[in-house]
Amino acid sequence: MTDPSHPPVLSLTRLRALHGLTAAEARVVAALARGASIIETARDLGVAEATARHHVKQAFTKTGTHRQADLVRLILADPLMHGRRGG
Repeated sequence: MTDPSHPPVLSLTRLRALHGLTAAEARVVAALARGASIIETARDLGVAEATARHHVKQAFTKTGTHRQADLVRLILADPLMHGRRGG
């Protein structure tokens, strides 16, 4: 669980290394883990909603998850995932 007033800062580098995500996939997954919706994430990253959804589907495949909640739970459960912004 995270405090919505203090969203987690996730290590994009660790996301990429640990799960084999691309930079774009890692950015989308990190945004979802911070509590953003797909629509908000797409808007904030300047991509189409379909593109953001594609990145999530790729992340599902690479992490062995099937639902967004499972993906977020997996990411937030790793104590080493929390790092400095953008790192």
